[in-house]
Amino acid sequence: MKTRKIIIIWVVLLLALLLPSCAKEDKVIATPAIEVPENIEGSVFHAGNVSAFIPKGWLVVGADPSMDTYGEDEARNDIYMYKGEPDADDLTSPGVEIEYFAPGNKMVKTPKEHFNGVEAIVPIELVNYTWSGYRAVNFGAPLVVLFANEEDQELEQLQVIVWLKRGIQEVRMEDPEVLAILSSIKARQ
Repeated sequence: MKTRKIIIIWVVLLLALLLPSCAKEDKVIATPAIEVPENIEGSVFHAGNVSAFIPKGWLVVGADPSMDTYGEDEARNDIYMYKGEPDADDLTSPGVEIEYFAPGNKMVKTPKEHFNGVEAIVPIELVNYTWSGYRAVNFGAPLVVLFANEEDQELEQLQVIVWLKRGIQEVRMEDPEVLAILSSIKARQ
């Protein structure tokens, strides 16, 4: 009987510790100091309304190897790239998704409720934009969701999802390639 009471007390204490971590309030986590990298090999990819630097060793989904075309739609509003070889599976490799929303169009944001372990990040100021957002986990894969011009519909708005780890490959927000991608993102002027 005494053992049963001790087990019940431990379960109650454990639940008391775990339940606050399930709350919907965001925790704010700091980001390291940002230095925009230079001298990374790669090329700029233009998808119609948005462009971004694609580092060597990263591929654009839907683009041909020469990166001269990107499907039939001339006014694309998104770029999806992943780190890997041409025969790699883009769903099992770290990647970056960029979505563009034209001025006057409301950004359709990815809701935090779709993810686990949501933690707000301190805004990241880079060359073209200041990015706000959060870290989270989706089906076991850690990611960062970023927004630029989130509240101003008079400007172009951008949403970026950085898939940090998929399969055995992993990238970090501080990696020079990831920072080069984020620093290079530009909406068509």
